[in-house]
Amino acid sequence: MLPRADWWVRRSRVRAGLLAAIALVVATAILLISVILGVVQRGSTDGVRGYLAERSGSTTVLSFATSPGTDPQAQTIAAHALVDGLFSGMPVELFDRTFSGRFTITTGLAGAQDPRPAVRWGSYPGAEQHATLLGGRWPADTGAADRVESALPSEAADRLGLRVGSRLGLTVDTPLGGTAAPPTFELVVTGVFRPDVSGFWSSSRALVPGAGVTDPAPVFQVAPQVLSGDRAVAPAGGVLAGWTLVPRIGAITGDQVAALRAAVGALPTAVRADTAVNVGGTLFAGGLDDSLEAAAAAVARATAAAPLPLVLVALFCLVMLVQLGRLLTDDRRPETVLLLSRGLSAARASWWAALETLVVALTGAAIGIAIAALGPGLAVGGLLAAAAAVLVATVAALVPAHREAATPLVRDRADDSGRGRALVAGGAVLLVSGAALFTWWRFRRSPGTPTGSVEPAVLLAPAVILLAGGLVATVLFGMAAALVARLLPGRDRGIGWALPVRQIARRATVYASIVLLGSLSVGGALLASTYTGTVAELERSADRLQVGPDVRVNGVEIVGSATDPGVLAQIAALPGVRATSPVLEVAAPDGESSRTIIGLRSAELPSLLPVVAGTDPALIAAALQDDSDPGEVLPGGASGVRVVGSLTGPARPGTVTLWWATLDGLAVRQTIGSATTRALDLRSAAPVAGSRLIAADLQVDRSAGPARLGGSLTVSAIDSSGAQIGAELLRGNADALQIGTGADSDAAVGTAAGFRINVGEVEESVRPVLVRFGPGLPAAGSALAGVVDARTAENSGLAVGDVIGLSPAGAPVDVRIAAVVPVLPGFDGTDAVLTDLLSLQRHLLVAASTLVGADGIWIGSDSPRATAAAAGNSFGGGAQIVAIGSSATLSAPAIDAYRWGTAGSLALALAAVAVVAVTLAHRRRAELVVLSAIGVRPARQAAMRRRELGVTVLIGWVLGGVLGWLTVTAVVPRLAVRSVVGGQDVPDPGLTVDVATLALPLACHALGVLLVVLMSARQVRSRASTPDPRWVTP
Repeated sequence: MLPRADWWVRRSRVRAGLLAAIALVVATAILLISVILGVVQRGSTDGVRGYLAERSGSTTVLSFATSPGTDPQAQTIAAHALVDGLFSGMPVELFDRTFSGRFTITTGLAGAQDPRPAVRWGSYPGAEQHATLLGGRWPADTGAADRVESALPSEAADRLGLRVGSRLGLTVDTPLGGTAAPPTFELVVTGVFRPDVSGFWSSSRALVPGAGVTDPAPVFQVAPQVLSGDRAVAPAGGVLAGWTLVPRIGAITGDQVAALRAAVGALPTAVRADTAVNVGGTLFAGGLDDSLEAAAAAVARATAAAPLPLVLVALFCLVMLVQLGRLLTDDRRPETVLLLSRGLSAARASWWAALETLVVALTGAAIGIAIAALGPGLAVGGLLAAAAAVLVATVAALVPAHREAATPLVRDRADDSGRGRALVAGGAVLLVSGAALFTWWRFRRSPGTPTGSVEPAVLLAPAVILLAGGLVATVLFGMAAALVARLLPGRDRGIGWALPVRQIARRATVYASIVLLGSLSVGGALLASTYTGTVAELERSADRLQVGPDVRVNGVEIVGSATDPGVLAQIAALPGVRATSPVLEVAAPDGESSRTIIGLRSAELPSLLPVVAGTDPALIAAALQDDSDPGEVLPGGASGVRVVGSLTGPARPGTVTLWWATLDGLAVRQTIGSATTRALDLRSAAPVAGSRLIAADLQVDRSAGPARLGGSLTVSAIDSSGAQIGAELLRGNADALQIGTGADSDAAVGTAAGFRINVGEVEESVRPVLVRFGPGLPAAGSALAGVVDARTAENSGLAVGDVIGLSPAGAPVDVRIAAVVPVLPGFDGTDAVLTDLLSLQRHLLVAASTLVGADGIWIGSDSPRATAAAAGNSFGGGAQIVAIGSSATLSAPAIDAYRWGTAGSLALALAAVAVVAVTLAHRRRAELVVLSAIGVRPARQAAMRRRELGVTVLIGWVLGGVLGWLTVTAVVPRLAVRSVVGGQDVPDPGLTVDVATLALPLACHALGVLLVVLMSARQVRSRASTPDPRWVTP
């Protein structure tokens, strides 16, 4: 008679524990895989949003501007239709802008400001909804041609000292029509507003025609009628119709980044091809494309990093489920033999075994899905993991149960050599090893930079290599255990070690699971910690190479003022700022080559930069040190400067300008005034204390015809009463200066008193002749010290001491290579020459009539992100502001996935040790009785069990350490480089172990294993000390 259908419900305690372990493994697999997938997916989204939110100003927008069409409204509709078509369904907004050209403020400001500030007019539809009026009202159309009402942002109002009711006189920067007088306007401030923090004001400055960057001049809001139709003003540059594309950062998801980046890259081509939008050419500015490129690479990085922790967790669950299936089959053996002897078929026995496991696995899957849905959330991958776990658990119970039931019952069945299993295991090892070699080969041949599409073989390479090593180590463990079991009894007459070794060899399959999971968990933990540590260090180095200082500001013009510290002083006063430097970056052709010459305050480099990739900023500062005389220092107590000069010959109008070197390391201009060349006696306010006089310019008008002039010019510091303080700052003589009507008449110049006199290049006959007295200018024939990186030196064949001729802004400058460094942080890969800013400007003053303004600021800060946010407020959204470490949010998903995978694998390895310990405790009760009968004390039996488990676990750890380090050296350097944007530019990236990722999980794992071993040994001692009631004492 066949057994009742509910036979499989009645279970022993051991089998109940094994079934509970299966349910637990299935639930754990679902939870861990759901968490890892959720971390990667949600973490990528959070990382992208956080990264974009931390980048300030125009780094997260794309602006474009063109000439207004004949129908501005139709042009605007066409621009929105174009953007809607390219960005269909994507979280972006397009804001309309209309800008005027530049105006110069001539009257209405408190105190003299030199150079005079420039402003633009703008009309932004919707500005009222994105700002708070602090006073006054929004502007209206006055109807007058020369009087305009305006509302201005509070930042500009505070900087210029304006309030509601202020009146300014404005003139166009450059007259139109040659010598025609420039138009003038009166501007009345009707309101002051504070912009909100939305994306509406991102990159709210005008684009500069021909430069592709934003104009630092503030934009004053005017009525729309002022800049439209027949009323449109026509200052320099005319009126521009512009639009700003701003992503809705809070709505972006990780899977949208690639499509969004592609659309942003296609927008310029589409705009230029659309004649309804593009009228006479279009300007583009903004760093949105670069920011999205970094974000897309981060999403690809998280994708590339996810397989290893996922494969580790899946592998651990697979091994544990297979082991539990074997243990279940062993536990059922007596029952199976009994049922088969009573007529139950092998297929029916296998069916009941599979059904039993299926019910338990489904229960565990339901628990795991419920917890994942309530806790971290359930991804689609979690449901797939649940189905796979249930299937694996069922098959893992079905296969050994069927093999057990189908095998003929023989007496020596327990002594089966297991050759079939050995062949299967060997084939599996060879198969996985071949897969590891293939994936490693593909991994080595794959591109070294992050991409959005990576072949599976490359993604799986670390995990497959680790798995192959673990399987090989497990096979070697079984062979070594058998060999030691044969050799040790001949050398050790006792049973203290011989018996544990023999037990390990007899049960090599059971103990192999501990070795495999232990080696994989420790190796995976070492791989994960080394990957995360190397990526973090490489990211810091790459970030430094790309950004440079703690905070970098680009896209602003830092002209500077002799009498007002200006924006540099405001930046220096921000919280956390320890050092600042203006930066000048200008193209400098070298014959047929294109280079970039960069000037910054070399003395501040050690405070702005740490040692990066072998480059010591202190060595750069020493190499760029300029020992030439930079001019006389303005004495203390000076309240003004006086310029006295007298030129012989006909009286001509002349203008005097002084060039000062400020304490910020910047050359600035101070216009003193105009008078006739017969009697120059001009006074002006003193510059900022500590400034040095570099040069004095005398511009002589030559429109009245030829003349021959000669004479002298002196500059002195004066006190409040007008008395001279100290020695003269400058005394220069000009002898036999020929003032003609053509460029060929201006060659006769002379020097006197050791000061140089330079005549500026004359382009038009109506322009004045420039005579420059240069007490603080470099000596004739001197070269500017420069530093290049090793890549530039190698590509150009440069060495220390070589002199190259560059032409920054068209001015010829000789540069002597003072040092070659591994990299130039902040300018990596730009074929750049780094120089001291003030030295560069002094050399430019020798060869050019004026200076190119610095276009950036480097900031050293103890709180980079906070400083970047504060700096963004100072520039009103018109600059590109990047803080060091802002890309760290992008790497968080990959690192978190590895940490979860490490913790999960170590926890599962601990569970495997516990399962093996419980199984051994159940199956080896008879052994305890035999050992007690032959006189082995319970304490010694407990010690032997501790040695069995402890040695096996220790072997797994050691093999895991070796295996992990081999895998680390094989894949981590290249994997880290491909995981970090710009990582390929870091020379010789080393391996760094993240101790926090490794130490805590390993310590918890070791403590758990120790507790399991001690509890198992205690159970052995307790059972060995308790007499078995089945024994009858004679």
